Amino acid sequence: MKLLALVLSSALISTATFASDTFNFDYIGAGYAKFKLTDEDGDGSLNGFTVEASKQLNENWVVSSQYITTSRDDIYSSSDYDSAINVSLSEEMDLTQWQLSAAYLIPLEQDTLLEFVSSIGRMTYDYTYEYSETFVDNNISDRQASYYGELRHFVDKDKDHTNTFGLEANYHIALLENLKASAGLGYQHISDADDKHELVYQLELAYDITNDFTISAAYRNVDVFENYFVTVRYNF
Repeated sequence: MKLLALVLSSALISTATFASDTFNFDYIGAGYAKFKLTDEDGDGSLNGFTVEASKQLNENWVVSSQYITTSRDDIYSSSDYDSAINVSLSEEMDLTQWQLSAAYLIPLEQDTLLEFVSSIGRMTYDYTYEYSETFVDNNISDRQASYYGELRHFVDKDKDHTNTFGLEANYHIALLENLKASAGLGYQHISDADDKHELVYQLELAYDITNDFTISAAYRNVDVFENYFVTVRYNF
């Protein structure tokens, strides 16, 4: 019995060591980020950047953080020569997301790993809408326009935030020595949303350019919105 326990213990230690060598959770990274509401018609995406950091505390525990900021600016203007009205409107949208996570690692085989993640975060939304109408006296002969004053000007601003809490399970696999992939499934609670409980799934592909640098492409779906990331990580 003691011999069997010793053999099992040695096998687990060996597997954990190999998994730690195969999958790196010690890095800092930065790159491109995209946010999109899944129920919005057309291309209503916001673009920006993300920064991230991860640290493996021991064989089983990992802590990580991520900050995302995305925005979109839309400007539209038109002139109605019949009514001599010039119309202009603009929309500015900014969305900030941050997340802190703690993960527990379970090595399965030499090239696979299971990760259980719990997270807390916040989403902050800032929206500005501006509309104006200006009277124009249009001189058709020389195609020059002179402005005679503002008829209507309207500005609407809205800023709000919501907290998030998540639980996820991610499966990691080493496809090649320098190519890793992961797929995850979980749940996220969004405090101030109409539908507070959302299904989460995500996919990631990471390629080790060198021992020090990795490029990662990831997709994350939280049912009501999507995140896309392309990041470069420095491994330490």
